[in-house]
Amino acid sequence: MQKVTSAQYWKNRMAVAKKRFPDEMGQQDIIKAIVELNPTLDKLTNANRWRNAWFLHAGDPEFTELVEKIADSLETESI
Repeated sequence: MQKVTSAQYWKNRMAVAKKRFPDEMGQQDIIKAIVELNPTLDKLTNANRWRNAWFLHAGDPEFTELVEKIADSLETESI
């Protein structure tokens, strides 16, 4: 079994969460949903954090967990 770094762990979780979204839902839609869940992230200073997390350049637990929550809520709505 291969050890996974913490950063890689969060990148892997983000990659899985991203695949759960429908094709018609874009990055901007997800950003809007994140800001609804956590308004403090609606700052330009978080733009690089978001970009790095979304494109899997860096593992960001806060953004990853929010993206997972949004994906969960979409799956719940569609049931």
